[in-house]
Amino acid sequence: MGDVSGKGLQAAMNSSTLVGALRNELSHDPATVLKHLNHVLIGAVASPGTAVKELDCAPCYATCLCARVYPDGTVTIANAGHLSPYRDGREVALMPSLPLGVIAEAEYEATTFQLNRGDRLVFLSDGVVEAQNDQGELFGFERTQQVANESARYIAQTAKHFGQTDDITVLSLYLASKAAQPSREELVYR
Repeated sequence: MGDVSGKGLQAAMNSSTLVGALRNELSHDPATVLKHLNHVLIGAVASPGTAVKELDCAPCYATCLCARVYPDGTVTIANAGHLSPYRDGREVALMPSLPLGVIAEAEYEATTFQLNRGDRLVFLSDGVVEAQNDQGELFGFERTQQVANESARYIAQTAKHFGQTDDITVLSLYLASKAAQPSREELVYR
């Protein structure tokens, strides 16, 4: 999940650059993926492993979460300045990091946790929390948390009806795999 700064052609080009780099990424480690995407965005990869020292800042940046969800419910997430996801309506604590494209030496740290069968993990863009009504009031984090356990469609429509000023992206994952760990309640009733 990501959000590129700016609007128009330049933002679209930067977004396409990141998507192309992601499609060619060989690593499955979220922190490594973010580090590579950062180098791609900042233009610091002249050849493999060579950084351009003069480029320590780029005019464009992108916030991004990179997650890997395993069939057993294990989730590994690294954050590049993006909003944390919500797990069953509660914000997931992630290590903060700089957005992609800010400095070439940025480091990203992954957080790993376990989802149980029936858990919902919701990723969203800042367009949800920054939706603004006619009186200038933001949808905000409190309202976002109140709807964070709903479907992606419901969250996006609620923010849109509140007052959309930016693009809104919501992705909701519901763990229904039989390979996933049973919840504590399921273990008690067996």
